[in-house]
Amino acid sequence: FSPIMDHDQVLNDLKWSLVRPQALEAVMRVRCSQGLDVQSYQGHFYRQPANPTDVYLPAIDSDKSVLAMLTLTEKLQPGSECYLQAALLFTSTEGQRRIRVHTLALPVSDNVATVFKAADLDAYTCSLSRRVSGMLPGSTLAASRETVTNSVVATLAAYRKYCAASSSAVQLILPEALKLLPLYALALLKGPALKEGAKADERALWCMSMMSLPVARMTPLLYPRLLDFHKLIEDGGVAATGGLPEGLVASCESMQAGGVYLLENGATAFIFMDKAVPPQLLQEVLGVESYEELCRTPPLFPLIPRDTPGSRELHELLTQVRIHRSSFMRLRVVRKGDAAEVAFFNGLVEDRSTAGMSYVEYLCQVHRLIQGKMTS
Repeated sequence: FSPIMDHDQVLNDLKWSLVRPQALEAVMRVRCSQGLDVQSYQGHFYRQPANPTDVYLPAIDSDKSVLAMLTLTEKLQPGSECYLQAALLFTSTEGQRRIRVHTLALPVSDNVATVFKAADLDAYTCSLSRRVSGMLPGSTLAASRETVTNSVVATLAAYRKYCAASSSAVQLILPEALKLLPLYALALLKGPALKEGAKADERALWCMSMMSLPVARMTPLLYPRLLDFHKLIEDGGVAATGGLPEGLVASCESMQAGGVYLLENGATAFIFMDKAVPPQLLQEVLGVESYEELCRTPPLFPLIPRDTPGSRELHELLTQVRIHRSSFMRLRVVRKGDAAEVAFFNGLVEDRSTAGMSYVEYLCQVHRLIQGKMTS
């Protein structure tokens, strides 16, 4: 903890902890129509051995989630609908006892192609991340990493077998709804939980977060968003473009000499300035005359808002990102040779790094494993 760097985030997090929507003394139950049942729950909660159907939550807020794994108990009738209902009995912060109910109706299909077409990539990634987080304390890194890749291979091999059997064997066929599944799997393998050499406290924090965060907060932790800040300035800023710019591919190939980039994962944000960045932009944003002066600044370098066009645009962009993520992210300046530089380039998931192989290499590995599974 650094008072200079973390002061604003501590105040924001403390305030949000007091005002965010939350429920106390909560009891949750998920009900299913005939043919379905809840196999297990994943998250942070308590379950009584004598009452396995209810989930007890002393406190839960809008930044948490519980995952329910369903199982088939009998064959469902194609063309019909199945129903799911989640009911939460809780006490509000005003002391009122309330109940909140969510009901979902889903069509039943016996067509495998239809099932893959309706697949939810975020839900799949959430389930896989929590499975890994749950098995890590009693397993090895190698076994956990193998679980991730085997799950991806089994899913894509099933699609190949039942939906694309006529396609050429030399092609890697991906279902449209799950075309980014190998990318998220690679990001999971290169994250703090499964990469070699990660600190024990970082691994523990990652596992704890994955077991409780909602899907909208989980996916950015796996695959950060890379934003082109200098192009945003050229286009007239956030106000002129009407909102946040499109994210770039998380790879060095997306970056140009003399560019300025913002990388954010919903928890931390990094501002990266290439050594060839124009001195005027350095002066406007950071208050330094040159890149060499930036590298000589102290390790704790607070980014103070300045009354300059570049600084105003950067903080406006950061404000929009914080609103979009519903998270106050400390902005760290990346300089050559410091820890922030390592963290920034580790966030470029699609590149080969000390954390693991590149995205292209991983796709080739997945393709070989699928071919082996199909021929065995």
